[in-house]
Amino acid sequence: MPELNIRMAQDERAGGGVAVFELSGAVDTRTFPRLTTALQPVLDRRVTRIVLEVSGLGYINSLGLAWLVKNAEDCQKARGGIALARC
Repeated sequence: MPELNIRMAQDERAGGGVAVFELSGAVDTRTFPRLTTALQPVLDRRVTRIVLEVSGLGYINSLGLAWLVKNAEDCQKARGGIALARC
């Protein structure tokens, strides 16, 4: 499996409250901790509007999907959300 690369393309403080991340590679059991390490600090700051640009993401396992769904639901409760984009 390829590595997971995550780049913050836009910080929420500069992007009107929207954080944007570019993901490429694969989210699997081995790379999942990298996803949480990159995104958890943003969620901890109570950012509720997040865009994940996933055109370079070739694979995401059920652990990664479950984490995204849980956090998307939490963001929606706070009137935000997590959007997946392919640009």
